[in-house]
Amino acid sequence: MNSARSVHRIRIFLGLLTIWTIWALFFGGAWASSEITGFYSRLREETLQNSYELQILRSTVEQKSAQSYTAWTRWMPRVDLQLIQSRAQDYSFVTSGALGILGQNFRPEPLSLARWELSSTMPLYRRSVFQGVTLALAEKQQAQMQLELKLSEVDWRLRMLAGSYLYEVYRLVALESAAALAKTTLKEAELSFTLGQKTKVDVLRAKANLVLMDSKKAGFEQARVAAWNTLFEYVGVSQERAKGLELDRQFLSKISPHDLGETQVLDAVNGLVELEKALIPVEPYLASDAPAQKVALRLSAQSAVLRGLVIEEELAHSRAKTVMNTEWPELLLKGSLNKQAQDWNGALSSGNQSYSAAVVLSIPLFSGGSTISTYLEQVQAQKAAETKLRKDADHLRAEVENQLNQIRALKLQCDSQQVALAQHEEIVRLSQKSYQLGKMNLSEVLSSQNDLFDTKVGLMKTRLDLGAVARQCAWNLGELQP
Repeated sequence: MNSARSVHRIRIFLGLLTIWTIWALFFGGAWASSEITGFYSRLREETLQNSYELQILRSTVEQKSAQSYTAWTRWMPRVDLQLIQSRAQDYSFVTSGALGILGQNFRPEPLSLARWELSSTMPLYRRSVFQGVTLALAEKQQAQMQLELKLSEVDWRLRMLAGSYLYEVYRLVALESAAALAKTTLKEAELSFTLGQKTKVDVLRAKANLVLMDSKKAGFEQARVAAWNTLFEYVGVSQERAKGLELDRQFLSKISPHDLGETQVLDAVNGLVELEKALIPVEPYLASDAPAQKVALRLSAQSAVLRGLVIEEELAHSRAKTVMNTEWPELLLKGSLNKQAQDWNGALSSGNQSYSAAVVLSIPLFSGGSTISTYLEQVQAQKAAETKLRKDADHLRAEVENQLNQIRALKLQCDSQQVALAQHEEIVRLSQKSYQLGKMNLSEVLSSQNDLFDTKVGLMKTRLDLGAVARQCAWNLGELQP
């Protein structure tokens, strides 16, 4: 009688422990979304300041700005000063035979000369200068557009990478929770075996399940570290600098698989993803009655991505035109001022300076037919650029349509997974009771617990994917501004 009461008390204790564990997993603790929001704001600030991609593009913009000024200077007069000190002995008059027999005994004296010359050239029209200015301005515009695009994508990329890290943390936390539940099940199996109600197979199966969880933990931890490194590689902050900025203290110490429960990580994910806010820009395009051309019209009117493609095509046109630079006439204004004497005192003295001024028109008359070939080269290069623009624009439109379809599917999947999660939670609770009553074997209990783990992790992944795809789609549509 006393033995039966003891067993009953132990079962009640284990049942209460199980209920407490489940309550702690799903309802205990809270993480204010303001904490993850504050960290994200700090992380975004560091990204805008330190991101390697943004630093490279900012340097490129500065380079192209300097390059455009350099191109404009080609229109300005170029003035060069030459200072020449020479010593020559010229036999050409003798060897030419102009002196006849007298030249046999003639020996020219060596001559030393000092000479200075100022020369100036100003292009009144030079095709290469004109195209150089056009090309430099086009390259500067493209660099500025690339920087604008990178700045505007910081939000969704940073949320996606931080979300990937949170996902790995959540897997570890959920695994810890599942392991705690599995340990409770193991104790129940050991108690039942001790009382002769169950076989040792149940104990071994429960232990094998825990060993499998331990093996998963190593892989999950490796993935967590990789996600962390990927995040800070994008931010442009080293681990040492992250510590100096106390980013690890704000983030790593709080979002740690050893210190948090599932509810806290879920709160952090919700604060980071802001799913309802992320879906607002794309909602008008998700309606079943939305016209098919609505996406195309939006892309044409507002998409910064499409504008970047158009600028790239214009740059390709400008580059194609440069192949015919040498086939055009040139009109130059040239001038020079010089003086030479036997020494520098004479060369630098006033008076007797020579000068020249000329307007030079250079017309290419024959170059082996290169005028036709370079023209064909230019035309085909421009056609290739136009074709590439159409291809990239079609790809962008198809990508947006695929993203919209993916958002619709993820929303349905998220809803179904939330229903499935509630069902699996109830199944785990009932399976524990059924096992204690001997109405269910241990394999079914462990299977229900594993199904619960997979459903929770799957729902987390779906929510993160939905938020990331929604923001990227809004970015492609021009709805997400920097």
